[in-house]
Amino acid sequence: MRIFHTSDWHLGRQFHGASLRESFESWASFVVETVRERAVDVLVIAGDVYDRAYPPVWAVELVDETLARVRDAGAAVVLSPGNHDSATRLGFGASILRHGGVHIGADVHRIGEPVTLTGRSGAAVDFFMLPFLDTSLLRVARPEWLEARLGEEPADTESIHRAALETMRDAAKPGRPAVVLAHSFVRGGTSTDSEREIRPEVRQGGLGEIPAGLFEGFAYAALGHLHRRQRIADSVRYSGSPIPFSFSEAGHRKGGLMVEVSPGGDTSISEVDFRGFRAVSRIEGTLEELLADPALAAAEEHFVSATLTDTERPAEPMRRLRTRFPLALEIRTPNIEMASAGGYAQRVRRATSRGDVVEMFYSFVRGRALDAEERPIVASVLEDVAAAERSA
Repeated sequence: MRIFHTSDWHLGRQFHGASLRESFESWASFVVETVRERAVDVLVIAGDVYDRAYPPVWAVELVDETLARVRDAGAAVVLSPGNHDSATRLGFGASILRHGGVHIGADVHRIGEPVTLTGRSGAAVDFFMLPFLDTSLLRVARPEWLEARLGEEPADTESIHRAALETMRDAAKPGRPAVVLAHSFVRGGTSTDSEREIRPEVRQGGLGEIPAGLFEGFAYAALGHLHRRQRIADSVRYSGSPIPFSFSEAGHRKGGLMVEVSPGGDTSISEVDFRGFRAVSRIEGTLEELLADPALAAAEEHFVSATLTDTERPAEPMRRLRTRFPLALEIRTPNIEMASAGGYAQRVRRATSRGDVVEMFYSFVRGRALDAEERPIVASVLEDVAAAERSA
């Protein structure tokens, strides 16, 4: 069976306020083309289909259209919610949709129920869907199941995942390969700056991690949640997000993974690269160097984060940077901040009036003093503040 493993679509997300809709639409078309051209049997989406519980209308419409086109191209769809999705909303109509070949694992009461699919070759595979497990909600939704599985053991993230995966293994048919979808932090995974958490305790390095050994016995574990494509174990993989969502993902290869599962449960895995998105670049140098360096020509079409190495704050750095890099979204000035923060604090302590403090702050932020037009405006505002305080 040929499986196209994807995850973390995050439809509706923006990049530092910039729209990603065009990149998302390009990705949706790429998914359909890949399914058709490579004779994919099953499209997997391992969580975070949307970026928030209430996605924009266009994102819902895009999912509807894309899944219909995937089905027309000959592949079944298996998906489960992540921490950004509303499991209830994503799972609406699941009992009806499964008759049309779209299988949504949003119901924690059905964790141990596999979806058995048969590929073009005639080989059957059991798919188990593990939605993002919110430990507090699960204690309310399935207390009897937790008590039966855990006994006196504390119901934390690891123990609940162990119980869920044991339930799945118990339900798997002997001799038939089983694939599990899981939206989780697995120990050994590397995160990026773009994984935003709903619950603070579910994070890398904290209580939210689970060991990769919990997935033993499955032919393949299709993981979602971390946005960097990576191998945790031979058959335990993160597909990563289809497009970058932070500057920490500059240079990352994006797309998904193509997984071949044999009737005996052996797997072969290859990377599927998607390039139809707006790339991101980190550039560094003085403002004048960045505006003149011919080696940075490609970044003129990218979302840009610029680290300025100037030791004095340039005038209007973002406006000037955008004359060459129109999609510049972020500027960092570490040398200026390190050099000036201490001196600025000392100057503020020596200030003798509010006017002095405002002028110092303005100069620190804008890199220049108040001009002849701005100074009387500030003075007028400060007079109004003082009058209001006297009358209070």
